[in-house]
Amino acid sequence: MRARQSEMTGRHSAKSIRFVLILFSMSLPLFNCNFIINKLAFFPDSEYQFPAEALSEYLEEVFIDTRDGEKLQAYHINHAASRKIIIFFHGNAGNLDGRIGDLLKMHELGYSVLGVSYRGYGKSSGRPSERGIFRDADAALAYARNNLEYAQSDIVIFGRSLGTAAAVDVARGKDVYALVLVTPLTNGREYVAYHGMGWLKLIVRNAFNNSAKAASIQCPTLIIHGTADRTIPYFMGKQLYEVLPVRKKLVTVQNAGHDELDRYEIYWKSISEFLALRP
Repeated sequence: MRARQSEMTGRHSAKSIRFVLILFSMSLPLFNCNFIINKLAFFPDSEYQFPAEALSEYLEEVFIDTRDGEKLQAYHINHAASRKIIIFFHGNAGNLDGRIGDLLKMHELGYSVLGVSYRGYGKSSGRPSERGIFRDADAALAYARNNLEYAQSDIVIFGRSLGTAAAVDVARGKDVYALVLVTPLTNGREYVAYHGMGWLKLIVRNAFNNSAKAASIQCPTLIIHGTADRTIPYFMGKQLYEVLPVRKKLVTVQNAGHDELDRYEIYWKSISEFLALRP
């Protein structure tokens, strides 16, 4: 499988970022704020696809309809011995095919899995946007309940990197089984400030505001973050943990960067234990 792409924009060179910022500054009179946010936040890949003959025999490709007319590519892996399912929302770069290994590992933990490719990613129709990925998350939850016939209380919502924004949004106010957030951001304003783009704070406004939505989370929540994360810094995961009003756990992975958490034994172990011990 091709090496995993970076989950956020941390790998862009400083020179490239300066060029992009100058370009966007010149474009402000022409484009609205949402256009700029979407261009900075999403890096979809609709070309790379894992060869069909190499897919696991357990993996089924399905398509999910959204309420605004898009069709989302998704992978479903059924676990006959489990009545619980993990809905997985990936980061902002690449597509779902680059995360098949994650889906298979979740299945090995003893759960059915539904991995969702956002609009504009992989074989999914449309173009990505903040509002769009929230609608995609809603559609995935509805598919798990209505098509796969899982009770909402047996559904685990799992988000990684920018996917934590989709996970938090869809989980708030719902009695899902659990919420797992890997390298979550607090909000878009703090993210751009951390990366030296403070001038964008007025444009970003309340985009991807996990902190503001945390008060509406009702289910047990696990946060995993590495202390050497230079893309979404560790302090964001810790801040989000502190404002969650539910039973929660923060797993700190020492010296781990943004894209390497799953190389550490504690990563999958902590997920397995948290989900198994949920009362």
